[in-house]
Amino acid sequence: MKGTHHQGAHHIVPPLTYVKTLAALLALMGLTIYFGGIVFGPQHLFGLTIDGSYLNNGIAMLIAVTKAFLVITIFMGVKYASSLVKLWAMMGFIWLTLIFIILNDYGTRKYEPVPSWTKEDAGTGMNRTMESNKDMDGRMLRSRP
Repeated sequence: MKGTHHQGAHHIVPPLTYVKTLAALLALMGLTIYFGGIVFGPQHLFGLTIDGSYLNNGIAMLIAVTKAFLVITIFMGVKYASSLVKLWAMMGFIWLTLIFIILNDYGTRKYEPVPSWTKEDAGTGMNRTMESNKDMDGRMLRSRP
């Protein structure tokens, strides 16, 4: 049947689309290298002084996200896929973001003393900082296995 669309049909992408995408990725790689060599000093924005490294990182992340978007949409075929595939692709990034936030939160907390089974072992939570693992004389405390 001419003109019918099947749900499982594969979309044929013209080779020129892949060539243009590759050219865009190469141009973005060039921009990454170019901006990676520039050291920005402190920037004054809306009355705030912002360290230049934040600008460097922001530009690098913007370029990286653009490259990832091109690879996912064109090379992986998500642009031409069903809505379900697009949903799962978005959910993967949402999940990755949540995991990053959770691990960042977990990694910045110190262990807190916890109640134990015996009085001799009270407060066995280990601290994460080296300074908090020292006794009153400045000697390192031995950690338990």
